[in-house]
Amino acid sequence: MLEIRLNKSVGAVCRIGRVFVKKGDTVHNNDALFTVESRKIQTVVHANFEGEITGVNLVGGGAVKPETVVMTVDGQTVKESKVLIANSK
Repeated sequence: MLEIRLNKSVGAVCRIGRVFVKKGDTVHNNDALFTVESRKIQTVVHANFEGEITGVNLVGGGAVKPETVVMTVDGQTVKESKVLIANSK
């Protein structure tokens, strides 16, 4: 099980735009997960892992702090990311 968090590099508090995944979805490396706005720049966040989404803690229009668990995944990390941190639970 992986806990997916936003890296500190995205800023202090980010606003979530659109969420593209939901619990039960299978995600592959580089799939779009959600959009985030930080420092007035909107960015699409892509997966750096593969597996099944087991929980999503994001709501469109909501705010999230870096290093908060934004989703959980039954899968494995594929590559390093500057935006996401994927740690084994």
